Amino acid sequence: MRKKEEIIKDQNIENSEQSIFYQTIKAYSESKKLPKETIIDIFKLEIQKVINKTFDPDAMIEIIYDDQNKIAKLLNIKGQAISDETVDMILKEGDNSEIQKFIYAKISDLPTKDKLKYKDGSEIVIEFFFNDLPFKSKAAILNGVKIEIKNAEHTRVNSLFQDKIGQNFIAEINTAMKFGYDVELFYDGEQFRAFLPKNKINKSKKINPGSKVEVTLEKINLEKSTFSLEVSMIDPNEVRKALTEEIYEIENNDIEIVKIERDAGNRTKVAVRPNPTKEFNFDIIGSIFGEGAKRILAASQRVGESLDVIRYSDNKKEFIKNAISPIKPVDVLITKNLEKAFIIVKDEDVTKAIGKGGINVELASRITNINLEVVGITKADEKKLPYNKKYLETMVKHSNYEKPLFKKTQPKSIKRANAAKFLDSFELEKALSNLNDDLAALISQDEQNKVEIKPKTILNKQPKTPIDNEPNLKDIDNIFEEVNNSLEHEINNKYDFIDNLNEMFDPEFVAGDEEFENYNEVEEKPTNNRNDNESTKKEKTIIKEYKKIKDFKVDNDLANYGLDGDIDLSEFDEDEWN
Repeated sequence: MRKKEEIIKDQNIENSEQSIFYQTIKAYSESKKLPKETIIDIFKLEIQKVINKTFDPDAMIEIIYDDQNKIAKLLNIKGQAISDETVDMILKEGDNSEIQKFIYAKISDLPTKDKLKYKDGSEIVIEFFFNDLPFKSKAAILNGVKIEIKNAEHTRVNSLFQDKIGQNFIAEINTAMKFGYDVELFYDGEQFRAFLPKNKINKSKKINPGSKVEVTLEKINLEKSTFSLEVSMIDPNEVRKALTEEIYEIENNDIEIVKIERDAGNRTKVAVRPNPTKEFNFDIIGSIFGEGAKRILAASQRVGESLDVIRYSDNKKEFIKNAISPIKPVDVLITKNLEKAFIIVKDEDVTKAIGKGGINVELASRITNINLEVVGITKADEKKLPYNKKYLETMVKHSNYEKPLFKKTQPKSIKRANAAKFLDSFELEKALSNLNDDLAALISQDEQNKVEIKPKTILNKQPKTPIDNEPNLKDIDNIFEEVNNSLEHEINNKYDFIDNLNEMFDPEFVAGDEEFENYNEVEEKPTNNRNDNESTKKEKTIIKEYKKIKDFKVDNDLANYGLDGDIDLSEFDEDEWN
């Protein structure tokens, strides 16, 4: 009776072990999305590897997986049947206190019907359990199983996604990591673990655990790493697609996109050029900036970041000048080996040229494919960089800050509230300093024609007096012409010292060990239409400025110049000026 109970107990243990092994194989198969046959082969090979190396080099392992009975059996089909005498000898010579059940089978323990089939040393099929193995052997087997399952996952993922690099998928954020995010990528009803690096995140999107984002598959990691897939929230074709759909000249290939460099969610620089296979009698690049660059603004809103569209040039120096937009540099020095360039800017523009977090100069460097360093004039002089100081004269006359093509905010309404709308601060100061003399001359001339105009009404805060007759438009134009001529003369004289400095400067001298490439300045060749337009603009400049001044209103900023009184032109009837 007692022996029967022991047999039943052994059978229960056997069934439990077989069931656990079955459930283990099934769980790995379902969780890793791998076929059961693959998991079975991995377990078989890893168990045999350990047994062959540690216990019996002739052992051969097989696994019987029974779906119907939900059990899995572990067999050594090349076990050895041994007699009791052999058992005693093995135990005496060996270090183990018991015989290895997965290698040897005692003939005396076999069923009666099988005892006569085997003799000492015969080959026999032995069923054993995973727990029959020593602890160290089990740990080595499980470690090997995990590695091989990971390799099998890599192989499967590679077969599924090798032709899908560059495609977009929906992914769910799992957890934040040190260098990125663990995400689940959805494909064909399944989920695959992927890695989203921090530098591949679109900064305009909010990232939280559980949130779903659109990602682009960038690469498959074939090496043994935690993540088989690496994704990005930065679609390399997103900017190109937006510009192509919003700008007809790009869509019909009149304008080519040469290169795009992007800091997703923040800023992008796009280099464009006219199609070299086509001819244009107008500035095709300038045409896309018309009407407040609203088409570029539309593309910007689609991608959620600022777009700097710049002119591409084969001349490296000109291309770098364009790329550092919106700042106009004083000069650009490129080393002879073309590995580095110094962008010389006014001291107050260094921060603007570098950009927030260095993003402007970084993108400019990437799009021009050269290492760029922004240097202020003071520092450039200290380093004795041989930049062309003559450009400073031009930068005094014209603002060195180019307006961006657009802003993210809604455009402000245009108001001509003060003279600074059409005169820069330097011109304004000079113009106002000579205004008394100019108006006095006009009054003297008008008095001869019996027209009474009192300058005190404008300059000395006297009460306004009615004006019987209006001044001639030609006279007013003469005043502004004299002012402009005077300004130009004074500016030229003011910066004569630069020519003297350049005469003293040795052009062959190079700071340190650097040698710089000598690039000729490239001037844009305007078309005939542009020549006509520029000529017309020059002729009408003074008249336009006068028309703008009709809306002139003195604000607090002009009080420093003595113009804290009102200039009232509302009483002038424009029709009587002709």
